[in-house]
Amino acid sequence: MSTETVEPPHGGSADALSRSEEMVYLGLCRKGAMSAEELAGAERMDLDAVFQALLGLRIRGLVRGPGLDGAAAWSALAPDLALESTLARRERTERDSRDTLTRLLDGYLRERGLRDPLAAGLVEVVTGKDGVAEVWDTLQAGARTSVDVFDKPPFVQGDDEDPIPELEMIARGVRARGVYERASLLDPAKLAEVQDMIAAGEAAVMVPELPFKLAVVDRRRALLPLGTGTELTAALMVRPSPLLDALIEVFETQFAKGMPVPRAVRSNGRAEGQEPGREAAAEPAGDARAVWEGLLTMLSAGMTDEAIARQLGVSARTVQRRISDLMESLGSRNRFQAGVQAVRHGLL
Repeated sequence: MSTETVEPPHGGSADALSRSEEMVYLGLCRKGAMSAEELAGAERMDLDAVFQALLGLRIRGLVRGPGLDGAAAWSALAPDLALESTLARRERTERDSRDTLTRLLDGYLRERGLRDPLAAGLVEVVTGKDGVAEVWDTLQAGARTSVDVFDKPPFVQGDDEDPIPELEMIARGVRARGVYERASLLDPAKLAEVQDMIAAGEAAVMVPELPFKLAVVDRRRALLPLGTGTELTAALMVRPSPLLDALIEVFETQFAKGMPVPRAVRSNGRAEGQEPGREAAAEPAGDARAVWEGLLTMLSAGMTDEAIARQLGVSARTVQRRISDLMESLGSRNRFQAGVQAVRHGLL
């Protein structure tokens, strides 16, 4: 029986299964626990080839072998659980390799006189999830005047028991501005978190898509992630330089074209942070104006009826009815016309 290696779709791998290993593993999955002799007969394979395949699978953690009780049965284990540790080990190795490459490249350039001493401190590479989180916490704690953020995945996860650093930062007078990617605000928990920030004083807008994740602190330092993925494992710390100036300009451009993030609406229909008696004299007035403003903002931002319903805590049918009532009150036949009329009435 051939032991030709089964290559993965995108190239070879040291962890790829041989043809025999794959046949033996799938055979155990189909028929359940059995001895090597029974498996060889069932799969019509040579017994030595079966033993060799079982040993290879056992090293990978894909099968459980005979126990100390003398039972000679082999059984298959779930591949996702078995390979999880292998994948985690590979990810750690890749991160260590990137760190080593960064150190070696830095030494290479310095020793060969290719790195300008004046420019060496303008950009610093921060590696490791914990390292990035620590730098971000330090930047927020030391912020004096402003913090401007492009907010999109991956997110830096902190200690859930600690107070939100952004709220503490705003409380001590730091100006906070956030540009949020619309897709992330479709998560009710994320939207509620942003609305808490708005209630505390953050200026928040949303855009369809952001080019990258970014944080600019006091317009003197910026944190810019390296690469994409589900975790923030490396970032650039940028100090005063033309690169920092360019990042600030990109932020200002995105912030200027963003739509306001809708405020949370209380049960009385008034937006959080809105005081009674602050509405304009023109129609609509009172609570209806607050509800309409929030509804129009969410519609203008491209949120679906279902997402608006989750935000308001009502059914999608109720949202559709409210939109219909709004369009009728504004004398509009479609949502686009409603937006035009809303601008004319000063609702947006």
